[in-house]
Amino acid sequence: MKNKLLKIKRYLSKIRRVSKLSKKEKYVWNDLIHLLDELQLNYSRNDAEKTIYLSMSFNEETTVVTFRISLYGRSLTAGALIIDTIDAKKTNDMLVLASHMNAVLPVGNVLVNASKGYIEYFLEMDICRLLLFPDEIYEGIHIHYIFTKDHILPTFQKMQNSWEDPIFVFSEFMEKYQNKTAE
Repeated sequence: MKNKLLKIKRYLSKIRRVSKLSKKEKYVWNDLIHLLDELQLNYSRNDAEKTIYLSMSFNEETTVVTFRISLYGRSLTAGALIIDTIDAKKTNDMLVLASHMNAVLPVGNVLVNASKGYIEYFLEMDICRLLLFPDEIYEGIHIHYIFTKDHILPTFQKMQNSWEDPIFVFSEFMEKYQNKTAE
């Protein structure tokens, strides 16, 4: 009986959220803030722009990645600054590598901004889906974090720090990615 009441309560909550589509951004924004507080993450936020910034360290070498989560229009976008300054001589190689990666990544896209000299990995999530299923905010951010840490960051760091051909770096990425997904 208690389970049925809980299911009905969740269902009515979803109906209430959907019926007030004009407040969809507010609901998703509040869910995101609640999630980050629950995870006890240190972050800064700009409520006017609906943007959150947080920095995370991935390894002993203190590689710090800045994550940006923005709520804009019909999507919640999680972005990670992978490399903030590209070596000018490697811009074409980075573009080739990003192109190959974008073709095979199951989620997100790698953006190489050649004019400003940075690389970003971002993932967009539909706000209407998040409105109905708030738990998917965590899932999307978690997937973005794992892909950044395990795949995107190491691949582009290798490209930045070596003179290997982008296709060889990409083939190592594919091998590592396939081994991780097989586990």
